[in-house]
Amino acid sequence: DERKWREPPFDKKRRSTLDYKTFCYGSSALFGLAGCIVYFVPIFQRKTRPKTLTWVIWAICDTILMMGMIARDALNGQMLVIVPCAWLLVVISLRYGINEWTKTDSVCSVSVALAIISWLFTKNPETAIAWSIITITIGTGPTVQSVWTDPTRERWWPWAFGLIAPILTIFSLRQYVFASLAQPIAFLVLQAIIVALVARPRAPIGIKEKRL
Repeated sequence: DERKWREPPFDKKRRSTLDYKTFCYGSSALFGLAGCIVYFVPIFQRKTRPKTLTWVIWAICDTILMMGMIARDALNGQMLVIVPCAWLLVVISLRYGINEWTKTDSVCSVSVALAIISWLFTKNPETAIAWSIITITIGTGPTVQSVWTDPTRERWWPWAFGLIAPILTIFSLRQYVFASLAQPIAFLVLQAIIVALVARPRAPIGIKEKRL
């Protein structure tokens, strides 16, 4: 009798926690999808042209990252959406994009190769996750440099979707280990940097220098 009296409060609390995390899981996927849609619209309007080869590298990198997370049972809602969207963008860029190879693409290609090789030799998904995060950070470098020079080159609100998604992802986690935390924390930091640079209330640095 005593056991039956104690179980309902415990079950109710646990159910409430699971519902909260499930809500955050689904919401992170929705914000991730919203960010992708916002990125797709200017492409179809022919206002921007994605680089096909660059997005092939990004898609492969995201896939490796997702596979590493799956191997550690750490897949989240944001990655569940991002990977298919990345490959969809590769397909879209075949028609609306441009074929251009940069030095950053070369560095990212080597980093992606290291992610695959390290996983094959070490049998450790964490190494692939780490190299994928490094690749993503390197690949984001040109965008950061671009908005640092001229914040008007990007709109802040599409990046805001990408900022909210990893926050919700962190709240949705059921285990706090490297495999589950690395991706949302890395995405959160990178997105926050870009949003801060784009939304800052000041004129482009290049313009200031010319006026002086």
